[in-house]
Amino acid sequence: MTSNRGRSGILMAVMLCFVSVVVPVGAQETSGRQTIDLELLSITVGNASKELAQWTQGDNSLATIAERGETYGIRVSSKLLTGPDEVDATVTLEVVHPLGVVAETHTRQIRFAGVGQAIYQDIQWTPEAAHSILSADGLVTGGWTLRATVSASGESFDDRLNNVKERLVAVAIGLSDIDALSSVEPHEAYMANYNPNTGEEGNWKSESTTVRDGTNAWRHSPAPDQTYVSFADDWLAFGWLLEVQRSCGSEDDEHPQFGTGIGFGQLPGVNAQYCKLWFDSSRFTSIQLAGWTIGSVDPSDQVGFYVDYFGETAYHNFSASDGAWSMETWDLTNVLKNYQYEIGYRFKSDSSASTTGMVVDGFYMFGIERVPYFTVDLTCNGENSGYSLSPDDITRVHCQLMTNAYEDKDLRIVSMVESYHSRTSSIAFNNQMRIEVADSPSTSGNVPLDRIEPQEVLHFNVTMTVPASSPAQEGVWSIWINESVLGGDNKASINYPITVEETLVPRLRADVSTGPSSGLRISGLPGQTIDRVYHIENVGNADGEFTVSHKFSNSTWELGGDVEFRTENGNSTLGQPMLLNRTEDFLFSARISLPADAAPGEHRLTLYAQDVDRQGDRVSLPIDIEVPHANKGPDGVWREGGVRAEVSYNTEQGKSAPANGETFEIEWQIKNLGNDIEVFSLITTDELIGANAPDGAPMIQTELSRSETSPITPQGIELITATYTIPSGVPSGTYNLNLAASPTLISGQAGLDTYLLTVSETRKVSIETSSDFDQVHFFSSSKDSDSEDWLFKVTNLGNTRDTIEVIPDTPDGIKATIMLPTDGLLTLDEGISGDVIIRIKVNEGVAEGQYTLSLIARSRSDPMANAEILAPINVGNHLKLLDVRSPLQNVITAPDTWIKLSFTISNADAQDISLADISWDSDDGNLDFAEPHSIRETRNDALVEPGLTERWVLYVKIPQEKWDRLEGDPQASDVVLRIATRVGNVVVNASVTYTGPTDETAESELAGEAEPIVSGAAVWAGVQWVVMTVIVLVLVVILVGVLKSGEEEDDYGSLVDYSPAADSSYSVDAAPDVSAIEAAAPTETAAPESKGPPVPDSGLPDGWTMDQWEHYGEQWLEQGGDV
Repeated sequence: MTSNRGRSGILMAVMLCFVSVVVPVGAQETSGRQTIDLELLSITVGNASKELAQWTQGDNSLATIAERGETYGIRVSSKLLTGPDEVDATVTLEVVHPLGVVAETHTRQIRFAGVGQAIYQDIQWTPEAAHSILSADGLVTGGWTLRATVSASGESFDDRLNNVKERLVAVAIGLSDIDALSSVEPHEAYMANYNPNTGEEGNWKSESTTVRDGTNAWRHSPAPDQTYVSFADDWLAFGWLLEVQRSCGSEDDEHPQFGTGIGFGQLPGVNAQYCKLWFDSSRFTSIQLAGWTIGSVDPSDQVGFYVDYFGETAYHNFSASDGAWSMETWDLTNVLKNYQYEIGYRFKSDSSASTTGMVVDGFYMFGIERVPYFTVDLTCNGENSGYSLSPDDITRVHCQLMTNAYEDKDLRIVSMVESYHSRTSSIAFNNQMRIEVADSPSTSGNVPLDRIEPQEVLHFNVTMTVPASSPAQEGVWSIWINESVLGGDNKASINYPITVEETLVPRLRADVSTGPSSGLRISGLPGQTIDRVYHIENVGNADGEFTVSHKFSNSTWELGGDVEFRTENGNSTLGQPMLLNRTEDFLFSARISLPADAAPGEHRLTLYAQDVDRQGDRVSLPIDIEVPHANKGPDGVWREGGVRAEVSYNTEQGKSAPANGETFEIEWQIKNLGNDIEVFSLITTDELIGANAPDGAPMIQTELSRSETSPITPQGIELITATYTIPSGVPSGTYNLNLAASPTLISGQAGLDTYLLTVSETRKVSIETSSDFDQVHFFSSSKDSDSEDWLFKVTNLGNTRDTIEVIPDTPDGIKATIMLPTDGLLTLDEGISGDVIIRIKVNEGVAEGQYTLSLIARSRSDPMANAEILAPINVGNHLKLLDVRSPLQNVITAPDTWIKLSFTISNADAQDISLADISWDSDDGNLDFAEPHSIRETRNDALVEPGLTERWVLYVKIPQEKWDRLEGDPQASDVVLRIATRVGNVVVNASVTYTGPTDETAESELAGEAEPIVSGAAVWAGVQWVVMTVIVLVLVVILVGVLKSGEEEDDYGSLVDYSPAADSSYSVDAAPDVSAIEAAAPTETAAPESKGPPVPDSGLPDGWTMDQWEHYGEQWLEQGGDV
């Protein structure tokens, strides 16, 4: 229901009720009495003394506007349409503020002398507050409502169609044409032209040629056709004149439209002072300023409005308006809000070019002024038709209020019942009245509200309780919103009629004998029985019979729970119905049995009481029963806390299993002992009974079908499979295999059970190796190949000490000898490993191919516990090393003289061969070496591709100290070159011969050499006493080379593909400067004659050197270029 807004709201409602059937003019009632019909003709505002201002709206329509503080004449005209010759009537004029408050009421009595006569009444009106809004496009809205009404006593036809008229009048703050003074009058508008920085007169000039409002305007150029000045900063402040003896700042001397001023100097020669407008923006909720402008300024200059509060200034610059007047508006609502400030026009220029500038005219202010009065909108959701109630009934309504005000208001909510029965009944009602504001607790029926903001919406509830045993009666329930000030007005109200019927009304409540509220909140375990005492009271206004009953909130409790009503002491069943006199109170007990499967949580039990004839309402008493989390023990009794899960196994107890990596399964059963759903986390452990397992011993491994159960219902079961793996080496003995089920949803103890498993004494063996057998290569030759030692590891994987024998099994032609342990037996503790070394040797004449070595490790105690490993033995000749040196190059005739040894490496395999390691030494240790050339890259990463031959070069010398030890005895030394690759090992010997001391001639020739010589060609010519010996040795070497070349012909690839390695320095410890050695040595091309066949006309074969041609050229020619 919506409240009435003061007197205006009441009058409006009454007048609306007058709208009925329209009776034609001149109609006669059936009784013969003439019908009186009056018409309100018009409301006019303004007269010759003061007219409303004419305002051109933004849409070019005209509007009339009043100014605050000005007095206007209002003429209300009315007419008698039908009726007797003389009719007395009342004319009422209400001035209504937009907030809905009737601020003024004017009443005039008139007498019509005959039908058709029109009478007017003049009333003076001075708007006390501005109410107008100016939009950005110049449209004015808002205003006060003038409502005029004419009425006559006995008028049978009175309606708003012709008895009431309204007119909306916008009220501006003030409207001024800012014309220059023609005379000195108080409050006459006056514009102050000054520079705010210096206080000197500014450049604004009065203009009478270009004018928009009144007779004058203002320009900022010296003359109408002249350009404005540079470096200007001038204000044109709005104000007015006042006698010298009066005060600009006093309340009594305020401007009737614009308000407060501030003194700004006395006009010379006259008794007047200038009051500059000191506008108080705090008195308004919205403010707009407008003025006219025409012309333009340079883009870097400004003309516009300004407001200033002691140097805190805001500006609004105008847009250019060449050729036509344009209205400029500025919304000041949020500009220097709640400040006082001066207002006016501003002109500012810099040094740039200028024009004739702008002309401004008019000073118009609009706004909504704060007023002290206000209205309140009140709505409630109650029944407008009223309430029919019984004793002890509780009725609650929700309400909301909103203030239509411009400032905070202090209000008060009052709710009362006025009983028509007696004052005592009224007091009984009002003592139980309660008001709740927002979220605050209930309080009395009179609640103050502090500082309610404008348009704030406040919610509140009002609760009315009919007193117990209240007699039958009628009354009215009222909710009022009043001003909190002393003697404050009622701002809104709502009334509901109430009727209290004669009714039987029971009331139920819990007895406090077992503690406060003990009968309203009960705690119990599943299956528990609880007794509580309750009251049934007849709070109606008549005697009668009553019964009690109950109901549980869910079907589970309805089926499993029970309530038995008994006498107060609980000894016997309660007899029903019970006869209770008015106001009588009777005690009884309720025996409450909780269901055996009651889930934890809060459950609702409701007790009911009603009169036997069911004429009155059934009343209820809600009881909350709290069931805690509980667990059912082995004795079937529910308890809080304790073990939440029962863990058991379905697999036969006491099984045995070996420690050999096999698996064993146990089926576990998890039962939820709680009264609610639970998920259990499953944890397995195992322990050896009666002993401690050795440190580092393998452990039993467990895998569950799931690590967490699915949600298990109360007393429900879930099966879990546990798979146990007993790895090799697990100590023998009896183990406890434990499974614990720990609750995850509700705090509680975990359930646990243990299965006994016997791990038997177990023997198991493993054998392995870290060697890469595929990378080990043996060479078939006319001699026995080198031997190779292979390392194996045998491990006792059993769980007891064991002796293990190692048995090799080799193919024919290959010999495997156990080097460690010599007897082939290993005695090992459980989990311990032992090393076995097998020496492999390929016998002479074994064909190339791959053979297999079988090595078996077997327990002597249990031959079935054994392990075997197979190792491939590769026999072949995939890599060849050849010495291709010249015979002369292998003779050393002097100390510290380097000679060059050249080797070739040929790959007859189908795969690249990586030279993992290349090493060399001499059999007697007398030689020093240097390695000037590697194969493409560092030797550890060098590759020899299939079918290709690569060259390797070494330099050899005998140092002086070793030469001296030889004591001149000629001697031969073997240079041993070894290559270890991923597919096998290669060893080749190259013999180096050195002579004894030479004669003086030879020594002098050697001494003449600045550097060691590489080829040795000049050396042997000087030592003729050994020439024959050297020749013999050289011939032998050449003969051996030729024989080897013929034997290995099938294993070599085409020498057309021969690719000599790039010569690059390779650093070794104490290596000589090889580049210097080679640079100083005589080249092979300098030899007096070639050692090989004549070179073909086409030149050497591609990629060949002269050195190669000397050794292989004849063979190349014999085989037609296929060497």
